[in-house]
Amino acid sequence: MSIESMGRFVYGLDPKKREQKRQDYIKHREAYLRRANKHYLKNRQSCIDRAAIWNKANKKRRNKILLKYNNTNHSRILEMRAKTRERDRDKINEYSRLWHKAKKIEVYSFYSKGIPKCACCNIQEIEFLTIDHIEGRKKFGHKRGFSGSKLLKWIIDNHFPEGFQILCWNCNAAKGLFGNCPHRKKMEVVKS
Repeated sequence: MSIESMGRFVYGLDPKKREQKRQDYIKHREAYLRRANKHYLKNRQSCIDRAAIWNKANKKRRNKILLKYNNTNHSRILEMRAKTRERDRDKINEYSRLWHKAKKIEVYSFYSKGIPKCACCNIQEIEFLTIDHIEGRKKFGHKRGFSGSKLLKWIIDNHFPEGFQILCWNCNAAKGLFGNCPHRKKMEVVKS
């Protein structure tokens, strides 16, 4: 039987020795954890590097371990997430605002071909701009509430599909209510 060594744990021992090691660990658990924590703090970067190398080399095994852990500790994980959200609410909200703003600029810049602006009236204040489905939501199968961050993420995930334009809220609302923006009518009168 081959013996594989991974850190403190040794596999391939006979069941009696394995049980004896387990009992020893349980008895001296706090001391082991203190020693492991001290070692980690002293050699933090090398531990992180070693873990990254192991994770990369053992992707399937790591995913299997994580899946098993998540299944057995599901309620505990949810509690920890809730505590983290409560504790770091301001930090999480700030990150979300920054993410949304960055993605908004990325999408608006793409569809405006440079500086984000309204395709109808050329307003450039990003706070007034919105994404418009040129041929309506039904073409993409988007429901009424599919907007904001969800729509931005969908556009990025689908590699910026055609069928969208950037309009200001006024032009978008006028297009939705009247079928055409009043700016377009003025432009047609001027051209005539």
